Amino acid sequence: MRLTLIIVLLLMHLSPAASAQKCNDKRLALTFDDAPTIDTGIFTGEQRTQRIISALQQAGVRQAGFFAVSERLDEAGDRRLSAYAAAGHVIANHTHSHINLHRVSTQAFLQDVKKAHRALSKYPTFMPLFRFPYLNEGISAQQRDQIRIGLNNLGYRQGYVTIDNFDFYLDRLLREATAAGLGIDHSKLSQLYAEVIVGAAEHYHNMACRWLDRTPAHVLLLHENDIAALYLNSLVTALKASGWSIIPVTDAYQDPIAKFMPDTLLLGQGRVAALAHLAGAAAESLRHQGENTDYLQQRFASIITESDTPH
Repeated sequence: MRLTLIIVLLLMHLSPAASAQKCNDKRLALTFDDAPTIDTGIFTGEQRTQRIISALQQAGVRQAGFFAVSERLDEAGDRRLSAYAAAGHVIANHTHSHINLHRVSTQAFLQDVKKAHRALSKYPTFMPLFRFPYLNEGISAQQRDQIRIGLNNLGYRQGYVTIDNFDFYLDRLLREATAAGLGIDHSKLSQLYAEVIVGAAEHYHNMACRWLDRTPAHVLLLHENDIAALYLNSLVTALKASGWSIIPVTDAYQDPIAKFMPDTLLLGQGRVAALAHLAGAAAESLRHQGENTDYLQQRFASIITESDTPH
């Protein structure tokens, strides 16, 4: 297995695309899981979608990716995915019911993927990219490989991520604080959101440079949630200030790293972490500090104020 990894990494390093991309060439695509998410006490779903589309447009992001859960496609959900597609963003498959592969059979999981495909393939910007809910790719090597074969037979490529983070947890803290009537310093929360995600981007970039001897075109995992709707502009600004350029999703998935399916079960942090682990990185070194709920709770507590209204 280690020899196979060395050969693949050597081929990636020597390919024209890889050789042109040094460790100081920081590129990433934005992708959003779980669209179309439900109404909350902060935004309706349609408000959230329009804010995200507007933020992407203002930031000059030509093509993001939205990995959709098709059971949410009521009339309003259909309008929202249609709006993302009309804005030029990719629609991709995140299962029908956000099913967890670690809790169901291979057959049941693939049936759920097929059901989502039938619902999502009508959108004009649909692409056969698949992302696993919870990034769970199988409870065993046998199940993992069966799913890979099944997805390939359905014409899908993996919509892997390379930059993991806990944006979903910050969003949960935001919604809970809002529901409790707590005040939130939105300027500080915006800074925290950007800091944590940019920090994760730098972490996985450095990991790739150390263990893969190159940086791929990265794929950043975000969620279609309220915190993104509020602070996406701030995030993109911070990414650019740190030397990152935002590229289309279709460009990111042309990277040589897309061709290698890591022979490991440590896949829940994305492809760079999986490859780094195979190359010798200790599992405990893979996570960024922002992928720790205690750390995020402590940081979030510092931005609670006496009163505030989301805007």
